[in-house]
Amino acid sequence: MIINVNGRLGRNAEEVQTKNGTSFVKYSVAIDEYDYATKANVTTWLNVTDNTERTKKTLQYLTKGSLINLIGNLSKKRKKVL
Repeated sequence: MIINVNGRLGRNAEEVQTKNGTSFVKYSVAIDEYDYATKANVTTWLNVTDNTERTKKTLQYLTKGSLINLIGNLSKKRKKVL
């Protein structure tokens, strides 16, 4: 599923390397929505991993609170609960 959302970074983006040397950028995005039922703002958090060269080149500008437009593929990871 392809998504297009606007949101703010929850923390500074960071470049991470895997054990095999592949690097990617990791950050979280807060998306605010208004819930008419409760008459309150609701924040949804997206954890993003990005391995495009464009993102790696603009890493210094991806700082906490920055407004960004995110277009990409949405995938869901399941976490094991013990």
